Amino acid sequence: LDVVQELVMVLETILNTGREVEVVTRCLLFLLEIHHGPITGTKSLEDVLTRLNSVVRREVTGLKDIIGTNLAGLRYLSDRIEDRNGVEMFTYTTLRQRERNKKKKKKE
Repeated sequence: LDVVQELVMVLETILNTGREVEVVTRCLLFLLEIHHGPITGTKSLEDVLTRLNSVVRREVTGLKDIIGTNLAGLRYLSDRIEDRNGVEMFTYTTLRQRERNKKKKKKE
């Protein structure tokens, strides 16, 4: 459990810098999944997890905003190119993404 505490502290430091948010978040979720009982039972990690909760939410929301903006920009460019050339772009990728979203919604 000591190693897990140290790792959570290191991951918190990395997350606070705003680097590798996706990887760090995945690592944290994996640690919580594997060591849920001991982590939630440790009082010293309770404060850290509370801080991490707000940081992770903020950083992931920022990433979602960036991805949404980029996706909107790509769709806009795609529409402009399709209008010029009369050719459909990203059709296969768009259909695949829609199928993934449908599967994800069904799981929830």
